[in-house]
Amino acid sequence: MQPESTSPEHVSYASQAAEACPSQPLTKKSKTLSAIMLAIITVAGIALLIWFDLDEIGAFMHANASWVVLISQVIFIALGFTIIPATPICLILAAVMGPWKAIFWGTVGMTLSALVEYFVARQFHDAFDVDRWRAKLPPRWRNLPLDSILVLIFGRFFPGPKVIAFCAVSTRTPMFKYIWTAFVSNLLGMAIVILPFVGILKLPWA
Repeated sequence: MQPESTSPEHVSYASQAAEACPSQPLTKKSKTLSAIMLAIITVAGIALLIWFDLDEIGAFMHANASWVVLISQVIFIALGFTIIPATPICLILAAVMGPWKAIFWGTVGMTLSALVEYFVARQFHDAFDVDRWRAKLPPRWRNLPLDSILVLIFGRFFPGPKVIAFCAVSTRTPMFKYIWTAFVSNLLGMAIVILPFVGILKLPWA
């Protein structure tokens, strides 16, 4: 019987991250700080859920069309702290500025929101020491290709952006890879959502 191959090409990036985590244990201070940050984020998310009123936001954006880009980007960033979907904001953008600008600025805003989600996932990951829990999983689960380009791009359409952010944190996905895949995914998502919306409601294309 020949031993199982252990060549580098058979070891996934996720596996390397899982195997490396025991050698870099989190300090009690860093875990406490992450727990505090997570608590603050949770409170802020609940407050935003209570405050969020789509009708008022839509009316405000229509009334301040010259500021709609800045307003929308702030809202996208804020939604990164909550479970509220950003799709309605993208549709308001389409109604205010037309589909092409809405797709561009929606993609930018959603990518900024993805960075916020990554930060939130980082706090959760450290506060609960997910690395230690992950290291105890069977190899076939530890080695799932959660950091693959296909998962990072198309996974956002199924489990949701926050799940993808958590996977990226857990597998030590490089920030550049996380950002550009988020941008591509959001660009596809904006086109899929906004273009049919504009056609159905017969909104102006410019």
